[in-house]
Amino acid sequence: MTRLLASLFPSRSVSRVPHRPVFCNGVPAVVFLLALAVFPVLSHAADTDNINAGNEDYERNRSHYYVAVGTALAPDYEGSAYYEPLPLLIARWVKRGAYAELIGARLRANLIPESLWQFGPVLHWNRARGDVGSAPVERMEHIDGTPEAGAFFGALLRDPDAPRRQLGLEVEFLQDLGGVHNGYRMNLELSGGWPINDSLAINVSLGSTYGSNSYMDTYFGVNTSDSLRSGLQPFDPEPGFRDIAFSATLSYEISGHWGIALGGRYQRLLGDAADSPVVASAGSVNQYIATLMATYTY
Repeated sequence: MTRLLASLFPSRSVSRVPHRPVFCNGVPAVVFLLALAVFPVLSHAADTDNINAGNEDYERNRSHYYVAVGTALAPDYEGSAYYEPLPLLIARWVKRGAYAELIGARLRANLIPESLWQFGPVLHWNRARGDVGSAPVERMEHIDGTPEAGAFFGALLRDPDAPRRQLGLEVEFLQDLGGVHNGYRMNLELSGGWPINDSLAINVSLGSTYGSNSYMDTYFGVNTSDSLRSGLQPFDPEPGFRDIAFSATLSYEISGHWGIALGGRYQRLLGDAADSPVVASAGSVNQYIATLMATYTY
């Protein structure tokens, strides 16, 4: 497979972290910063031992850091037609394929080093729905933010001669811990990335989310009380696939460490999520996110 990938794209030996256009909330960031401080300490002794083993072995085994800071323009709730600017933060520590990363409001870690397979825990902060642009949805009962926890499992195939040339498939399961929607959701994603030239690279992904009955009812249902307050028709959604989404990020390396990245995401709501009055009457089935980031890799 790697020979096939190598024949399709030009080779480059410098490793970079794939970019994902996302927006962030603050709660997982505190946990991530603690992890970012602890993990390098645990690996410091191993890095020191490798210094005298030769430059090539040391480069392969040493810790790498990646940080992207910027802004995003995103809907003010899932299914909204109104957009708001949000702060954006991506941070990652990686060593021999194992990593800890903060991607927007999602904190996770891959616990399997130097392997095709990836597996680890996930913590996500699902943001609140309140103070939104849609007048009918604003009159509905506000939904609090809530932590979700779970795990992900997947496979990531990299070209050994050009690590940015890669193909991945993963599934992620998240369960509500805060008693807000009391349900679960499952995210499926196929992703790929490749260098265009020495400075320019692109990453793309295609994904979908399945929501349980409680999850769909909380974010897309309209009960009798909310119907009276908002004027929207009552609606009781069934569990199912919420959407299909495509994202792409173009990253440009300005110097050895610094760069910029421009990302975009299109999400089309499906099924009962699309039919919900929260979306069909008061929002939009078409969801967009645009991101602009300054990046640093070490």
